[in-house]
Amino acid sequence: MSSEARPNWAPDPATTNRRDYTAAVCSQQLAANANQDFIKEMTLHRRLANALARHDAMAPNLTQNFNVPANKKSRVYFMWDFVIRTIGFLNILGAQDVGLPADMRTEMQEDILSRHQMVVSLVLDDSGKANAMFQGDTTPWGDEVVGIVREMEQD
Repeated sequence: MSSEARPNWAPDPATTNRRDYTAAVCSQQLAANANQDFIKEMTLHRRLANALARHDAMAPNLTQNFNVPANKKSRVYFMWDFVIRTIGFLNILGAQDVGLPADMRTEMQEDILSRHQMVVSLVLDDSGKANAMFQGDTTPWGDEVVGIVREMEQD
């Protein structure tokens, strides 16, 4: 992706490692007129992305560039990737200069809500269905990740 096609908040995935990519997408300034629901959603997703990036299972992947296949494709990695992409949608939705048409904005809001619900469902699953989705990977999420997702569940 050329720098012209990339939003100003998105670092170059070809040259930015996952640690720096996480920091960049999680540190974008929110619009001054952002509503409280948006701020809460963005804050929870940013906290979760950072918690997932700090998880031991992500260590083999953090120094690789974003667009390079992961060294270790654990469920923690897949959830990190899912959350980072959700933050990308939130960044687009929250940008004042994007000028999205109303129908596209509504579709994006619905997609973000669905992704939020998917995170809660997968991380808090105790039926074993999530393990099947993650190809049997049962790496523990850890207290920090679960705690943030429980906050999301209440949202």
